[in-house]
Amino acid sequence: MAQSGIKPYAALHELLPFERLLAEISTLFINLPADQIDKEIDGAQRRICELLDIDRSTLWIISEDDPGTLLLAHIYQPPGIPSPPERMSARDSFPWTTQKVLGGETVAISKMTELSAEAGRDRENYRLYGTQSTVLVPLSAGRGRVFGALSFAVTHEERDWQKTVVQQFQLVAQIFANALARKRAELELVKSEQRLRLITNALPVLIAYVDSDQRYRFNNETYRAWFGISPEEAFGRTMREVVGERFYRSVLPHLERALSGEQVRYAQDIELGEGRTVSLEAIYVPDMDEGGFVRGLYVLAMDVSDRNHAKQESKRLQDELLHASRISTMGELAGALAHEINQPLSAIMSNAQAAKRYLNAPVPDMEEIKEILNDIVQEDARAGEVINRLRALLKKTKTELEPLDLNLVFREVVGLLHSDAVIRDVTVSTELDPSLPLVSGDRIQLQQVALNLMLNAFEAMNERSNKERWVLIQTGLKDSQILAAVADNGKGIPIGGGQKIFNAFFTSKPQGLGMGLSICRSIINSHHGQLWFENNPDRGATFYFSLPVPAVEKNLKRE
Repeated sequence: MAQSGIKPYAALHELLPFERLLAEISTLFINLPADQIDKEIDGAQRRICELLDIDRSTLWIISEDDPGTLLLAHIYQPPGIPSPPERMSARDSFPWTTQKVLGGETVAISKMTELSAEAGRDRENYRLYGTQSTVLVPLSAGRGRVFGALSFAVTHEERDWQKTVVQQFQLVAQIFANALARKRAELELVKSEQRLRLITNALPVLIAYVDSDQRYRFNNETYRAWFGISPEEAFGRTMREVVGERFYRSVLPHLERALSGEQVRYAQDIELGEGRTVSLEAIYVPDMDEGGFVRGLYVLAMDVSDRNHAKQESKRLQDELLHASRISTMGELAGALAHEINQPLSAIMSNAQAAKRYLNAPVPDMEEIKEILNDIVQEDARAGEVINRLRALLKKTKTELEPLDLNLVFREVVGLLHSDAVIRDVTVSTELDPSLPLVSGDRIQLQQVALNLMLNAFEAMNERSNKERWVLIQTGLKDSQILAAVADNGKGIPIGGGQKIFNAFFTSKPQGLGMGLSICRSIINSHHGQLWFENNPDRGATFYFSLPVPAVEKNLKRE
């Protein structure tokens, strides 16, 4: 039975048109484009209100910035009825109703006198807007949180809201909620894509998504600069069509591997046509579903031509610096090297004069002359060896890595510095591990390191008495690293000097350039090693450097 004074509504013959309208609305919203959802919600509110003789329908959305505020998103009402504000604090205006609706409960009020005392503020505000009966249904998509409310209100009379009608209002609310959630998701997707495109367009990198048919589904603006095609023109076209036959054939092996599910990185020079070649670095990342099916792949590719040219130029300048340093070092050793060469030359001269005297004798002693000629040959070879070592060190060459015996490198440098050690009255001794593995290195550069470290050790002992000057060179294997040490008993490294001694242009020598140790560290670093020093417990310092044992060390056999 209808309550006394309240109009009974929704007899069977009156519900049928509403059900037909709901079926029509439900069908309409299934595949409705996002940009038409707001318009159709307005239309559906109007049609429902006109069919059911309802005076107002409002749709409220909770503010993302302030969850305590409701924003009026949609409203239908005829003229002359008090309108609610476009935003309001729901907890202040309708605290009782808000608590129930945000908790997921539908609220149906047939007359305001039914409201309890705790809903007093709600009752006052309903009357402020002329509401006599109302239904409020929470809006939520699926099992998500409540994000708003749909209300239907009557101002011209009180109304008995039957259960069937309320259920159909809930159906309307669900249709609207799903549509709004889809619209929000699509807008977020659009915003996300816009942000993505804004970011990717600002990068000088080819960024794209290619589906399993090798068709572009996303490109950034860099494709325009590389291939003269806009992202819009590239969309839906194949890689072969966009990048051209030559480029496509160059990357096809990598592309096929990626579409088989493998993440691929590669670097290669690629011809773009018209004689233009670029050094390309790229990565292809497969996009796979939960079943392991490759839906497509993400493409990131960069032109590293300038970077490679810069690296080549940097390497050339480094080689020039190393060469200049070697020449400078040889200049410092000019006196000792002259003595080193003069010794065999003097011996050759003495032997030649002796041979001449023997030949002038009435009966030349041919056996003695043969011995003298053998001595001349040996001294000549000795002089030639010194010159060859000098030529090797002074030669302007590119870095060439080869299997090297580090012990032999030190022996050659010790031989080259023999006269300098004699002049300085320095005793040079070696403890070289005969089982030392070969290293992969540049012979000239490693000789330069050994030469600089030994000369620094000589310099460090200038203030020592002649009988106390010694340098010890050691090699060995420790923790899978080849280790070399050059120790002296000089004055050591001053406290506070620390790593400064490896800085370019830092020197304690009056005529020094401060490049020796800096160059040594640069060379060792380029060989993937380390260079450091330690002061000895008693006196002097030891400089160490380590080099990795090559992965193919087992295949590097000593000759």
